[in-house]
Amino acid sequence: MTEFWKMSGAGNDFVVFDDRDGSLGDILAESFLRDVCRRRFSVGADGVLALRAGVRHPFSMKYWNRDGRPARMCGNGGRCICLFARLRGAVDSDGPFAFLSDAGEHRGLVTSPDSARIWMTEPVVHYLEGKTDYGGEHRISLVDTGVRHAVLFTRDRSWGEFERMAGSIRMHPGFQPEGVNVNYAVLTGPSSLELRTFEKGVEAETLACGTGAVAAALCASEIFAGEVILPVDVTVRSGLVLTVGRDDGGWWLEGEARVVYRGFMEIPAT
Repeated sequence: MTEFWKMSGAGNDFVVFDDRDGSLGDILAESFLRDVCRRRFSVGADGVLALRAGVRHPFSMKYWNRDGRPARMCGNGGRCICLFARLRGAVDSDGPFAFLSDAGEHRGLVTSPDSARIWMTEPVVHYLEGKTDYGGEHRISLVDTGVRHAVLFTRDRSWGEFERMAGSIRMHPGFQPEGVNVNYAVLTGPSSLELRTFEKGVEAETLACGTGAVAAALCASEIFAGEVILPVDVTVRSGLVLTVGRDDGGWWLEGEARVVYRGFMEIPAT
């Protein structure tokens, strides 16, 4: 029997394994990961996290989407793995600590028993409000915050366009073969916005997306320069708030990260 933890980062939920001894390396294969994320048939989650031993860092993080395929980064997953690492004894510092994802080096900080902050790798802005042909007159920004995100600002808080367009934008040939996560954002104040995100690999809307929150806050600060003041509170689909800011360490993301429950599962023989 293998222990797992179920964790939530502002509504993004994950199955989390401690694989610092490397014993799960061959087991965490695409078919198993896909099966364990199936809601109603298994644990169910947006993705799977593995805590792995570090070389020059206390630990590293590996992340897979619900489709069983790896992704370079997950912002809410990164915050959850920081709390998990602290609870499992991989870090013992009360202050910031460094760790690795497939996107690069990060710093993490457990800010309370149920919240954590991470500093992102430096985002790459491909373009802001580019003129597009994605099914109408949309101006889309493309930003890589460890995962590529298309960001659209709208005044339509009924979210009708999101429901209709997000999946088609995600699959648009102009974003292939890597694809994008799709974010619709509404500015609600100089330091607040509401956000909905359709995530590739999940192929559906999720209740929260950390890398998407950072992408939306970054785009807002650039597009509406002088009107948007950092840090920005981002209300996600779960109704919870993620806070995004920037300091000398770069762009950071903070919000809820908590353990939902712990359990054991039978791992199929490889």
